[in-house]
Amino acid sequence: MSTHQARSAQHRQVIRSVLAELKQVPVKSIPYPRSNAKLQEYEDEIRQIREAQAVVTNEEITRMMQIDPDPHYEVVFERRDQVRIGKELTDSNFTADIAIGTPGEHDYASFLTAHSQTIQNILQDERNRLGSIKVRIGIFATIRRLDSYLEGLFGDGNFSEDDGVEYIYRYNIPFKTRNMPILPSTDINGTFNFALARIMQKVEDYVNYGSGWEFYRVEKIFIEISQFQPPTGAGHIPLPKDLATKKGVVNPANDDDKCFQWAILAALHPNPTIALCICEWRDHRLCPIYVTDRDDAEGRKIIDLVLISNGEKQHYCWIKNMSRLVNKRTKDGHATFVCRWCISHFTHQQEIHDKHVAICRGLKKTPQADRMPSVKKGNDIYEFKNWKRRMQLKNCLKYANLKCEL
Repeated sequence: MSTHQARSAQHRQVIRSVLAELKQVPVKSIPYPRSNAKLQEYEDEIRQIREAQAVVTNEEITRMMQIDPDPHYEVVFERRDQVRIGKELTDSNFTADIAIGTPGEHDYASFLTAHSQTIQNILQDERNRLGSIKVRIGIFATIRRLDSYLEGLFGDGNFSEDDGVEYIYRYNIPFKTRNMPILPSTDINGTFNFALARIMQKVEDYVNYGSGWEFYRVEKIFIEISQFQPPTGAGHIPLPKDLATKKGVVNPANDDDKCFQWAILAALHPNPTIALCICEWRDHRLCPIYVTDRDDAEGRKIIDLVLISNGEKQHYCWIKNMSRLVNKRTKDGHATFVCRWCISHFTHQQEIHDKHVAICRGLKKTPQADRMPSVKKGNDIYEFKNWKRRMQLKNCLKYANLKCEL
């Protein structure tokens, strides 16, 4: 084949391919233009298609001018009333779905801060509607980790999807606060800042102890609100017989509804700066319902109160001797040291009590205490020793999850 024939064949093949691409059909569906007339027909058809594609109508121009080059993603909260969350029925529930691509979706702290005013307005409106409320604020998030995350444990850890690495994703992972009371005098901005710090702590804990997981994006913001009716005193109530016989409670004989105030005054505190430990006498047992945080209680006089009930009527009393109320826990009934922050610990020895108080983290917090083997004492190996506590099971799965820093 001569050079001229080769160039002609190549040109015809190119025209055929271009026409197939413009028509969005396979090349083999376009017959090969063997004649010059067929070739000219293909070239004319290509020219017509390209001219048609270049024509833009006035309507299309107007529509294109209306397109926002910087799209705005609005976060809109949807409200639902009387929503059941687990075993709790909330008065109102607000949720906002976050569209993929929303600016800031990968930085949950900045994202929540950017919409803090909207969240605070919701809390303010609900407080005006319901009075005192308790609220939980949280997010549902997507987290991810490398498909082979163990390979990156000893590297710099700087990966991206552009590097061709593959990720495993988990969706709808909740990070939320505990119930936070908002009273008429509560600073809502302070409540939001506390909620943000709590969410940040939960995300940080998950990332640090989640075996390679990292935060990816915010899927949803939610606010759960319920009307808050804190226990209040009303008049005087005689102590129940089983509680009165312990002689560890002072019951103010008030003739008004200020038993809470009189119970505190009954403690005869010389320092007006106080911390409270409030328990309820329920089913012949002492049940804690409010305990001042340890950090807040430091340096203050701690006053123990007990809330007793008679039908719908409630009454506060001062506990002058906590040990007498829990003496049935011991065989001999002797005086014991009681931890105010967990109520469950008791001992006769001051030294043991002091060690417990030093590591006790209080109610609704992790009771875990970190104790590492002591190399100085020659005890640098952990091994199982309590064989007498074994349980007979048909199947046994041996599992260990060890984390360390090298």
